[in-house]
Amino acid sequence: MNIEVDKNNIIVSFIALGSNDQCDIYVSPEKIPSNFFDDFKSNYWIYLDNVIVKNPNFVEDVPVKSQSNDEQLANLAQQLATSQILQAKTNAQLIQQNAMLVKQVADLQSEKETTNG
Repeated sequence: MNIEVDKNNIIVSFIALGSNDQCDIYVSPEKIPSNFFDDFKSNYWIYLDNVIVKNPNFVEDVPVKSQSNDEQLANLAQQLATSQILQAKTNAQLIQQNAMLVKQVADLQSEKETTNG
C-alpha cells in the first residue's frame, strides 16, 4: 500500500493497489494496522518511524445537527422579526431627528425674519 502524508506525517490519503504521484510512500502489509481501512478518517492515522499508528492528537469532529425545515423556518421568522424591530426603532429615531431639524429650520427662519424685519 502507498500513502500520502502532510508536513506533520499525518496520513491524508492512501492507495491500496498501485501508486500515484501523491501517494509516494510505500508501507509493507505487516506495518499496516488491522483496523486501518475500517477506521480510516482524515487526521486519524500518522506515519511515525516507518509505522502507521493512531494520531495521538486526533479529535473527532462533532457532527453538526441538521435542522428540520420547520426549525429553519422558525429561525428565519425570528431573524426577520428581530430585523423588523430594529428597523422600526431606526425609523422612529430618524423621524424624531427629522422633526427636530424641521423645528430648527423653522426657528432659524423665524429668527431671520425678526432680524431682517
